[in-house]
Formats: sequence, C-alpha cells, structure tokens
Amino acid sequence: MREFAAAFRINFPAVFGAKRADIGLFKCYVDNDGFLAVEISPKRTEMLKPLILTSKIKVRSGTWYHVEVSNSMNSRRAALYVDGHFQTENDQVLIPAPEALPIPANAKFG
Repeated sequence: MREFAAAFRINFPAVFGAKRADIGLFKCYVDNDGFLAVEISPKRTEMLKPLILTSKIKVRSGTWYHVEVSNSMNSRRAALYVDGHFQTENDQVLIPAPEALPIPANAKFG
C-alpha cells in the first residue's frame, strides 16, 4: 500500500501504561513521556523499521482526541494531526527495504 490516510477518535483512560491500540494500518499509544505516538508498520512504508510519529502535545487521561494520519510513499511523507492541529511530519529520508525494490550499488540517499 503506497498511500493511505486515516482519521479516528481515541481516548486513553489511563495515560501511562496504556496499551497500544492496533488500528490495522498502524498502532497508536502514549509514549513514556506522555505524548501520543503513531507507529506505522514497515510493511506500510517499505522501510526497514517502523516509522513513529509523535505529537507535540501531551495526552490527558480520559480526554477524547481526533487523530489523523497520512502516509505517501510516492512523496516520501507521513504526517500526524491531533484535533485538527499539525503535530509532526517525518523528517527523515524514507529508505525502502532492500526487498521492496532493487537499489543500485551506487545509489545515494539524503
């Protein structure tokens, strides 16, 4: 899957120790510092490891949040919005996994 966008509402009754909500395309959870994190599977990004987007706002226990995630392998961008506010965009070059497509030995990234 090269392109996707998803929007959902989520509530973490207990902020710390919250389990990961597996949405299918990705997982949503509260990290150790209390920020909302979305982990996109390497299968979805054609990367070697998961892509993790972390919010700029801390999550409050018992509060509902509207979360939007978009991923485009064509433009090499993934973005996270919480309650309609931009939070972050990947700031790394998305290097595809070797099995995703042939990479020439002299390829340059970055």
